[in-house]
Amino acid sequence: AMGVNPFAYCSNLTEIVVAADHPTLAVAGGALYSKADSRLVCFPSGSRQREYQIPGDIAIIGESAFAGCETLLAVTIPESVETIGENAFYGCQGLVGLSIPPRVTAIPDGAFYGCEGLTGMTIPPSVVSIGAYAFGECEGLTGVVIPQSVTSIGEKAFTGCEKLTGITLPQGIPAIPDHLFDGCEALIAVTIPAGVTSIGDEMFSGCSALTSIGIPAGVTSFGYSVFDGCAALTSINIPANVTSI
Repeated sequence: AMGVNPFAYCSNLTEIVVAADHPTLAVAGGALYSKADSRLVCFPSGSRQREYQIPGDIAIIGESAFAGCETLLAVTIPESVETIGENAFYGCQGLVGLSIPPRVTAIPDGAFYGCEGLTGMTIPPSVVSIGAYAFGECEGLTGVVIPQSVTSIGEKAFTGCEKLTGITLPQGIPAIPDHLFDGCEALIAVTIPAGVTSIGDEMFSGCSALTSIGIPAGVTSFGYSVFDGCAALTSINIPANVTSI
């Protein structure tokens, strides 16, 4: 099983030391690794390193591995990485440079939550799911490319992305989750795919710049307060199939 970083948010932890001949653990570049599953366990959140390059034989970035590493500016993830754990980069406020490698299939819950320094993110076509809060409170994120391979997006995945201006959702998602763009006050345009049948609670709550939105004909239900606070919205077409609003 993929373990959780036992030292997450230890903000004064600057160094981890293990014996060179330790049977199961190793330290490389200041980070702690598990040999058994090629997993990065912990990058110490008190480290003053600004850049870090994950070794090329690592398969897993563990749960909360970089959580709270506020001074990190750039992390290089090798193509060997297949799995990113939940909350892996949670609260990495200074992170401005990061690319997701092409073998990763899921961006899990909270993976980049609170990464205020990220301005853009390209998600590779290997990814099929984006978890809840995955990019929540990424206040500097202006653009994100979601590939058509994605068939599942969790609630609040982009909540609080204050500078996000536009986004195209993939064709394969059947429903819009709750609070997806809650608080995205710069959001002007969103393309909702034709296959969507339901729109979740408070999807556009607080999207004060949203001027218009096309609702696909297949939508049959709206959640509550979907457009709460959309002060710029001047017109909307409600499809004939809507039976719950």
